[in-house]
Amino acid sequence: MTLNRYNPKRDANEPEIIHGLRKAGCWVTALSGSGIPDLLCCSRGILFLVEVKMPGAVLTPKQRQFFESELLPHDVPVYVLRSNLDIEHTLTRLHNRIAAPLPE
Repeated sequence: MTLNRYNPKRDANEPEIIHGLRKAGCWVTALSGSGIPDLLCCSRGILFLVEVKMPGAVLTPKQRQFFESELLPHDVPVYVLRSNLDIEHTLTRLHNRIAAPLPE
């Protein structure tokens, strides 16, 4: 299921990350919208958002603004994943309720 609002550009590593999250036991659906994260996920009953980025890529100003103004003030967990290597660490942080700072 995808919640499409427009035709977004998807990162090439997104299918691999979706597969890795599902393999780790997460429910995952793709989102679409200007500035919003790419994926809505659930692990052990905890909903969280994921922004998929290629290695070396950074958040756009619109993404950073949305995260800082709409998500972080409400303690919505949002993580940036660049590869499957990030998944285990991210899920550990999520399950331990450790907030993920926005990357530079």
